[in-house]
Amino acid sequence: MTKETDNQAGGSTSPGIMNEGQAAKWLGLSERTLQKFRLEGGGPEFIELTTRRRGYTMAALEAWVATRRRRSTSDKAA
Repeated sequence: MTKETDNQAGGSTSPGIMNEGQAAKWLGLSERTLQKFRLEGGGPEFIELTTRRRGYTMAALEAWVATRRRRSTSDKAA
């Protein structure tokens, strides 16, 4: 994520860590979906910055996306 992208997305939580909105936008998901994944499991690894703030690294998002790859709709999740 570039500094320009950080500014457009409302600022970064800290260098290398995206806030929930930035991560959701990068993944093409809603913030609510990320919240549901955190509650139920199955989503990308996150960092608990405070009791109310969560962050995501690009490496964690990319790793999670890689686990979602399928060659057909009949492929089973690993």
